[in-house]
Amino acid sequence: MADDGKSDNDDDELVESMGKLQEMQSELEMIDEEERIKIMKVKRKYNEFRRGLYDRRNHIIQSISGFWVSAFLNHPAIAGKLSEEDEKIFKYMVSLEVEDFNDEDSGYSITFNFSPNPFFEGTKLTRAYFMPDDRTTNVTSTKIIWKDGKESKGVKRRITDRSFFKWFDEEPRILTNGVIDEMARVISEELWTDPLKYLKNEADVDVNGDGIDDDNDHDDKKDDDKNFNGSDGNDADNNHNDEMMKKK
Repeated sequence: MADDGKSDNDDDELVESMGKLQEMQSELEMIDEEERIKIMKVKRKYNEFRRGLYDRRNHIIQSISGFWVSAFLNHPAIAGKLSEEDEKIFKYMVSLEVEDFNDEDSGYSITFNFSPNPFFEGTKLTRAYFMPDDRTTNVTSTKIIWKDGKESKGVKRRITDRSFFKWFDEEPRILTNGVIDEMARVISEELWTDPLKYLKNEADVDVNGDGIDDDNDHDDKKDDDKNFNGSDGNDADNNHNDEMMKKK
């Protein structure tokens, strides 16, 4: 018998119980891993289904001048982070891509594609998020090489003087304990999945690609009716009224 009043049998039973619990925990972890792998396979399958639609969508968007700068400026979580200089740069943006990784390290990348511009070298800026496990995210960014005198200084716009492009200047870092990059979340889960949501009532998007803004009328009611090329829905009514006058 042990000195504390417990029998050796009690100690043996405790050890046996702890061993069984550990075995169960190991089984649960194996099930969790199996689930993770299967979910990733299903996710990849449906990402492939979406890829063709995303490519076709990007092709259409490229014909709409000012599409992405308008979408970013209309998003409530991003608009305040764009300086006036940033807005000039975003006018050269032609497409946005969010792509999930297919290798063992889960994660995704966000890529901004620009046409050749007077601000920085190259045409592609990427933020990548590698997630080797559920609690760790390794973040890397394209280093922007600014052309002489063209660095975005973050001229104050609305509520901030911090340039959006400072996001790419961050050194590689590791996010732990469930910490997320909120900007990446907003772009990948909101702007990427449904950019049209942030173009509603937008009158300065040029579907003709002629660089002309069709935003002469900013009345709230008319804005609700306007489409991308600036027509306000009143032309049909006016034509109808003309026809009625002729009949009279």
